[in-house]
Amino acid sequence: MAVQIEVYHHTAQRLADGSIDLDSDAFKVALVDSSYTFDPADTSYGDISGCELETGNGYTAGGAALANKSV
Repeated sequence: MAVQIEVYHHTAQRLADGSIDLDSDAFKVALVDSSYTFDPADTSYGDISGCELETGNGYTAGGAALANKSV
């Protein structure tokens, strides 16, 4: 299974203007199926939710919250 990490267009701007707070905001990770095509203009979970994997095999649809955030 390939892992692909991409950055959406709005990410840098939202980090700079404080609308994304790395210290206090909750972050979730969702698994998507092979029909998903990355679109850097996507801005919300709703943009990708149609391609998210269904609940099963230890995964729960809706994404998994990151327990620890560090760089």
